[in-house]
Amino acid sequence: MPPQLLDPRPYFADLPDPRRETRNKLHKPHDIPMRVLCAVLSGVED
Repeated sequence: MPPQLLDPRPYFADLPDPRRETRNKLHKPHDIPMRVLCAVLSGVED
């Protein structure tokens, strides 16, 4: 019988969620093309 794994959720319950700070943040118009350019140059395919 394999050992029982402990539930990891209590360990992470007190961590702040950084996504909440930028939830409705608008990106600057030049940020998106720059990210696309960096992705293409680094070989991202999808």
